[in-house]
Formats: sequence, structure tokens, C-alpha cells
Amino acid sequence: MNHQQLLSQQFSQKRLPHAILISGPKGSGKHVLAEWLTNLLSCNDVQQQANFLKACGHCKNCLLTRSQSYPDHLTLQSHTATIGVDDIRHSNLFLQKTAHIGQYKTVLIPNAETMTIAAANALLKTLEEPTADSVIILITHDIEQLLPTVVSRCRLFSIQPLAGEQLIAQAKNSNSSLSNIEKLDTGFVNISHIQELEDQQIYKEYLQFKETYIDFILKNGKNKALLEALQTNQHALRWLEKITCNLQRAQHLPEHSYVDLNNSKLTASVLNQLFGVIINANKTLKQYAQVNQQFVLEQLFFSMIKIVKS
Repeated sequence: MNHQQLLSQQFSQKRLPHAILISGPKGSGKHVLAEWLTNLLSCNDVQQQANFLKACGHCKNCLLTRSQSYPDHLTLQSHTATIGVDDIRHSNLFLQKTAHIGQYKTVLIPNAETMTIAAANALLKTLEEPTADSVIILITHDIEQLLPTVVSRCRLFSIQPLAGEQLIAQAKNSNSSLSNIEKLDTGFVNISHIQELEDQQIYKEYLQFKETYIDFILKNGKNKALLEALQTNQHALRWLEKITCNLQRAQHLPEHSYVDLNNSKLTASVLNQLFGVIINANKTLKQYAQVNQQFVLEQLFFSMIKIVKS
């Protein structure tokens, strides 16, 4: 049963969770699911479609929703890089009021991972003591950044997008110009590669970066071009993580010819260590807004040299 089917069933049986957390990587369809649900909850003439319900699209409530003037729904829009405690208090007060024309009061919190600790704690009070006929929908691409207490009080819907051949086939159907897409590591491609799948220039940059990284490994760290790429290409750290992960997979899945390392003595231990320092650097850059990115990337580069030399 997919997410729409399950939520449709819960809606029909009037046992919809009061707090829903939709988690998944960027581009996986989180916002589409959230929009479908908020539209459903506002509609006065719900329709059956295949195995799930949908908003009719023509009743007064649906028309107000389309014009973004439906009074019983709030999409939390923060004016800063984070969602602060005042933003959450505003949504809490909104939910305490009686619905004007609909059955439900709904609040949508995009980028929930950007909530400050104070904001998350303010939200907890509402999650623990929900108001009647209210639904809070949180969306995140990084569930690890959320407080465990917030996650535990929500019904989690984790979206697993298409991967491998299916994703590539979908990309080709939507963009016929992707003539060389077969080279993009078919066995391991996933939604995190969507920018490479949709943009030929980014795709070429990816191939060049992969070549630079493999050369760095084969030459035991004697390739400073990798550091330059990390510091100048916005996608480089993501690519570094994915390529290392794919190298790990390829060691256990020999049927996938991911890359020719020319009989190098690259071991699982070395790859695990590389992956570890890459993940730590990524977390540091995500968690600390004022962090010196250049310093973090330089430290990562030198840590990687030490690992591959060993």
C-alpha cells in the first residue's frame, strides 16, 4: 500500500494522525505528497481516484486553496535561514482557533530540519497536546537534524524514490537530450544524481570530478586538483560521498563494473575510513551556520591523504 492509499484510508476512517512527518531526499516527491494531503483535507467534495482519494478541485474550498487564500491552512514561511520559536508560536496559535469553513486546521512546515532547538521544543507542546481536528505536516530531507522527540511524536512517511535503471528511464522520458546517460554508473544512480540527470554540463563536470577522485586514490593522495574541485564546485562534496559509497558497494557487488582501479590495493578498510571523514565533514558544514567551509574542506583533504597513504 503506498502513502496516498494509506492516508486515504485513514482519512475515510477518521483516524488520520495529528502530526505527519514526510522524509526523503530532495526531488523525491515530498512536497507533492504534502500538497495532495493538504488539498484533500480542505476539500468539501472529495473524489475517489483509483486506489486513493483526491480533492475535487472545483468546490469553494479548493478554489480558495488554489488562490492561496484558504483560511484554515497555514504554510510556515520563515524570513530567515532557520525556523525560529516565534514562527512555531504563530502556528500554534493558528491551530488553537476554530476552523472557519473547513473541517480541519492544517499547518505545513517545509524544511523542518531548520527549526532551532527552541522552535522544536515549542512545537513539542502542540505535538503532545494536539488541538481537535488539526493536522501538522512536516517535510524534511534530513531527518537526522530533527530532535528525536519531535520525530517520535509524528507518523513517519519515508519516501523511497526510483533508483537505478528505473530512474534513468524516467529521466530519459522527460528529457530526450540525455544521450549519454548510460555512463552515469547505472547500477547505483539514485535521486541525489537528479541534477546530473537533468543537466548535461553538470553531468560532464561529474565525470571529470570522478576521474580526478579516482586519480587521487591511485596516486596515494598526490593530486591537488581534488582540493580545488572541492573548493570551487558546489556539487563536489556530494559527489565525493556518493562515489566513495559506490566504491564500497562495488566491492560487494562484483557484477557491477563501477570503475577500473587498475588492480590497486584499495581495501574495504580504506574506503570505510574515507567515507567516515567525508560524512563528518558534511555534518559539520550542515550543523554549523558560521563554520569556515574552506577550512573544513582543507582538513578533509589532508585527512583523506593520510588515509590513502596508509
